[in-house]
Formats: sequence, C-alpha cells, structure tokens
Amino acid sequence: MKSIVILFILISSCALAQTTPDSAKYHLDEMETVCGHVYAVHVNDKGVSSIFFGDKNNNPFNAAIFAIDIRKFGDLEKQCLDKKVCVTGWIKKSGSKTQVIITEPSQLHVVAE
Repeated sequence: MKSIVILFILISSCALAQTTPDSAKYHLDEMETVCGHVYAVHVNDKGVSSIFFGDKNNNPFNAAIFAIDIRKFGDLEKQCLDKKVCVTGWIKKSGSKTQVIITEPSQLHVVAE
C-alpha cells in the first residue's frame, strides 16, 4: 500500500501544467501544455507548418511542425482551424513570440470544435 501511495505522489507531481497562449511567455524553457483558440494554420516555403493561437490582432504563441514530421499529422487546417487546441512541449522564444515545436501527434490535442 505504501508503494502505491508513493507512486501516486510521484505521478501527480510530474503532471504537466496548463497555460494560455498569452501566459506562455512566463514559462520559457518549461515543459507545458498550452491551450487556446487556433485562428490560422500556415506552411512556409521551407515546409514548416505553424499553428497560430489567438486572433488576427493578438497571436502571441504558435506551435511549429518541421517538414520532416508533418506527414504524421494529416490535414492540420481541417483538424485545428477555429478550434480550441492544446499542444504540449518545451516553450521557447521565437522572435517576439513564444512557441512549442511539436514532432508527434500525441503532442497535439483538439479540445473543442
């Protein structure tokens, strides 16, 4: 019984925190789950896909998927656009915004339509 309690405490303390796109900047270099509204999905000329959170005037956070990993995800625009989405990973600074680089579909979760 004692080992079950210890295991529960260890698992609980390892649970990832959840934050918003606006608050992600306060969690640089931390493993977090960021949840928010996706207003755009864009693929640049190098094949990097970006999922932008927020709205047209305020998009403080994005999730990036490099070309080498994109085939694992399917149609990101269909999956994510105009939906509440959570992404999990290390929060990093990218220019004036914060971002998480995701490499596996398990790091992306659509919460609501």
